[in-house]
Amino acid sequence: MKNFIISAEKKTPEIVFKANGELRISGNSRPEDGKNFYKAAFDWIEDFKEFGPTKITLTLDLDYINSVSVRILLTMLQTLKQIVEDKKAFKVIWKYDNNDLDMLDQGKILEKSLQHTFEFIEKPV
Repeated sequence: MKNFIISAEKKTPEIVFKANGELRISGNSRPEDGKNFYKAAFDWIEDFKEFGPTKITLTLDLDYINSVSVRILLTMLQTLKQIVEDKKAFKVIWKYDNNDLDMLDQGKILEKSLQHTFEFIEKPV
């Protein structure tokens, strides 16, 4: 299984999904066509699922996320949560700037929607 990497651009995040279960999405997520942009990531997750990973850590370090990306991200979180049998082995880290309470709130909303505890980390200034 190969790692999956997409470089960040002005409106799209960097995505680094490693076969060892360390996944990261960072930057801005406001693609013109969110469904199309994230399709390759979902395809990788489908292949990843076949390897029966026992642990997944998803780090979300987003500066901005639009409403379309929020819905897509929730679907991705739900998919990843279903992959590991031991839900304690599924970890979500939500990073946010200390002066960006909207991003913190967005993480809390996703945490509640997913019904899975996130680890919230305030980024240093």
